[in-house]
Amino acid sequence: MITFAEIQRKVGRSYQPFLQVWLRGEAYTPLRLPIGKLPDDFPQLRAAVQQLQTTSKAQQGYGYHIEMRQRQMRLLGLQTLPVAVVFETAEDFLRFLEKKDEFEQFQQDAHTIREQLPQLDRWMERYPQKVIAYHTFWPDLLMVCRYFLEHPQSDLYVRELPINVHTKFVEEHVGILRELLEELLPPVASTAQCALLSAAFWLA
Repeated sequence: MITFAEIQRKVGRSYQPFLQVWLRGEAYTPLRLPIGKLPDDFPQLRAAVQQLQTTSKAQQGYGYHIEMRQRQMRLLGLQTLPVAVVFETAEDFLRFLEKKDEFEQFQQDAHTIREQLPQLDRWMERYPQKVIAYHTFWPDLLMVCRYFLEHPQSDLYVRELPINVHTKFVEEHVGILRELLEELLPPVASTAQCALLSAAFWLA
């Protein structure tokens, strides 16, 4: 029978697909996790069900609803037993994961990226966790990317670029900038700019 720790792990693995669904503009589909095999021992079964109820939405005010169904048991006869836990709303899902604030920040960053560089939409869907990881850096990352997008054949070194971003920022974020530019620029220009960024790192 599923435990609270297993519910946490399975819901956690569903977080990235949840973000990708939102990015595609699709509606949230309730997450249903089967209970699994129930214990044959009645005291053990009762304790497991009580534990599941303790951490349910009925008790906590958010999280999972327990789906119940009547079932004929060999030793216990007809019983009303849990068959699944269901996260019926996106809010239940996010609050259970303690990700509500993070998701709101993710939404804001995704809107900003789409407004400034809609070409990164597919990249965001592939790597939504990277959007989250670089939450505080997107204004400067986008500024650097827009410059190279507008000047794909720039021969300037990073220290010479007319961008209102500190050189140290570029040096510290070479990896993600290289990845973004490979998505944004044609192959030849992308290769050149990524080499330039790499040079900036080694010359720091």
